[in-house]
Amino acid sequence: MDDLQAKWNAAYGSAERQPEPARVLTANAHLLPATGTALDLACGLGGNALFLAERGLQVTAWDFSEVAIDRLTELAREQDLKLTAEVRDVEREELPEAVFDVIVVSRFLTRSLADAIVAALKPGGLLYYQTYTRAK
Repeated sequence: MDDLQAKWNAAYGSAERQPEPARVLTANAHLLPATGTALDLACGLGGNALFLAERGLQVTAWDFSEVAIDRLTELAREQDLKLTAEVRDVEREELPEAVFDVIVVSRFLTRSLADAIVAALKPGGLLYYQTYTRAK
């Protein structure tokens, strides 16, 4: 395990509250398809993944942190939600092409992945992206 992964494992291990979905997702939930596949990329504790699974989508959640994935898996089990959560280094492992109807990315920005994220969407798919700005 490298230092960055250890940092995120520690952060997610000490998190005490239920993960919240991104505002961009909740504010635009009316655009979500009734069925289909969704990816919560760099999911952290999986607030987006849980939100999408509650709406009946077939959800995959990927994160670098084993702790985050373990906690998300447990939350999904407790809430009787079906989703697939996997430890995955999204910066090093290729994304599949034209697989997802919806992709959500929040609080994670690696600009070099932009083309691959778009390519992972099926034609007509939706991308919800919420990240940081420098504005206060």
